[in-house]
Amino acid sequence: MDENLIMQTFGTSKAALIDSLRSGTEMALAKANFLRTTRVDVMQAFVMYLIPLVRAEVSRAHSALVGTAIRLAECMGLHRDGTFYSMSPVEVHVRRLVWHQLCFLDLRTCEATGPRPQIRPGDYDTRFPLNVDDSDLLADEAPTQDKSYWTDATLIRIRAEYVELRRSLWFDIVQIDKKKKTLTSAVIKVQKTWNTLTGKYFTMIDDSIPVQLLAKHVLTLGVQGCFLQVLHRYLFSAAQRMPDRLRQLLIEAGLMQMEHAIALEMTPELAKWAWYKGAFNQYHSALLLMVEVYAYPMRKDAPRIWKCLDYIFDIPSHLSPKQKAELVITDLRDRMEVYHQMRKLKATTQMEERVGSLNASSLRGWDAERPSAAGAGAGAGAGAATAAAPTAVSDVPAPLLPLDFSPPPIERTDSTTSNSRHGSVVTGGDVVMQGLEDIDWAEWDKYFPIEQNTGELNVSDFDFAKFTGGGFSGPTIDLAMPSAQDLADVNFTPTFYPNMSQTVRMPGGSGRY
Repeated sequence: MDENLIMQTFGTSKAALIDSLRSGTEMALAKANFLRTTRVDVMQAFVMYLIPLVRAEVSRAHSALVGTAIRLAECMGLHRDGTFYSMSPVEVHVRRLVWHQLCFLDLRTCEATGPRPQIRPGDYDTRFPLNVDDSDLLADEAPTQDKSYWTDATLIRIRAEYVELRRSLWFDIVQIDKKKKTLTSAVIKVQKTWNTLTGKYFTMIDDSIPVQLLAKHVLTLGVQGCFLQVLHRYLFSAAQRMPDRLRQLLIEAGLMQMEHAIALEMTPELAKWAWYKGAFNQYHSALLLMVEVYAYPMRKDAPRIWKCLDYIFDIPSHLSPKQKAELVITDLRDRMEVYHQMRKLKATTQMEERVGSLNASSLRGWDAERPSAAGAGAGAGAGAATAAAPTAVSDVPAPLLPLDFSPPPIERTDSTTSNSRHGSVVTGGDVVMQGLEDIDWAEWDKYFPIEQNTGELNVSDFDFAKFTGGGFSGPTIDLAMPSAQDLADVNFTPTFYPNMSQTVRMPGGSGRY
């Protein structure tokens, strides 16, 4: 509800009204002895109380409440389908709705606080709610099969189906790590579900009806998020290179998820559901793809990705992509430092040892490359300053260089000439990915045809100046480099000082890469 409407109707502010409703609900639940009850309607009220709590921001207190609700529901037998107890159609349907709402809340709290879903596949046999109207359940002959058109239950049925997929993938990933399942089978499972659900429900959906358009966005956000869930951990491995066809699939899924999430927020007809958008999407894919196009600005989908990122992070549109990425990353770093200090988090000894060894090797590489960069007198975004004041820059303490997050060296085969089933070849570079050698490409081609999933990621003749700001089509940008004093405490300087001995002239272009 709009703030002004609440003030006119209730004579109080929105925040005060919400607090009043919440405290009243908590008091009513306490009076109903919700921790000891066996009444389904009290359980229903408890779940309805949790729905507005578990959205974008989830704490461990929310996770504990959801865990309590799940255990209470199991004690009441909601994890068993109502047809086993000769219940009425309405009672069976309500029990299914409550249980699958708990499944959704369980997955949401698991994503936010970990460590794994409390409800495991095989722990329940409660079926999906039937795709029927509420009035059908009151008929003399209650339906036993799903309807083939849009009904009152279609939206929650869509959500229940993709939530079950995401739940199973949590445990499939563990099996993949134990070599008991293959990555191919997990990704193909997602694609099969996507084909099934879109073929089944998109035909029912009329985009001109707001609630049906909402369901379309919810389905896309849920299933495309499954691709990210399975593949994201392979994207930035320092020791392994992700095959280009898998990387293309991940980028396309993340981009589709971002575009639908933005549409869900910006479409005026969907405004009355905007309060719940955080439960469906938290823009994890935004940071993932921002780092991808920052490290590889020549990606074909970079313009669409940056358009989404401008909205998500509220970035000034006149900045160059490089400036946008550094603005977001440094802000995230600062926020994480504050969070780290407030929570007094401690890194594990293993992490400290690994970071210490990596920092030492990076600094040695920096000392070796810095003279050549200064002598060359040019670099992506910083060469002019280096040439003008090499002595001053050399006095600055060497900052921590990024680890495999800078644009790739030019000594690689072009994506048009490399086998798209493998990562782009880098001279003296990455080893073959361990754990992905079991991909069955013959089976892969059945669900991801080579004509669509080509593995071609980059544009030809990419102008690197568009990334750094040189020749950027927009308002004039002041790209003056900071002084040596400004750089004294910098510890994140991606692409500032490339190895100039490796720069070559791009085909058809005049700038260095």
